[in-house]
Amino acid sequence: MTVAELIKELKKLPQDYLVIMSSDGEGNKFSPCSQACGPYMYEPDSSWAGEIRDKEEHGDDDEYKENAVVLWPTN
Repeated sequence: MTVAELIKELKKLPQDYLVIMSSDGEGNKFSPCSQACGPYMYEPDSSWAGEIRDKEEHGDDDEYKENAVVLWPTN
């Protein structure tokens, strides 16, 4: 999902709704979203998981390309 796709979906909802995040794909636990941070570089390990990197880790690395925003849960 891109930022534009997320905004499109969120615009359909009342603006005072909480943003709640699932802790896993099966919906075993849920947590309110505490913040949206970025930009980061997301490096996938597979089609369902990966790692994020920030400019502080990469400095002036020419291969560093910001491509993600992270929604962080409260817990």
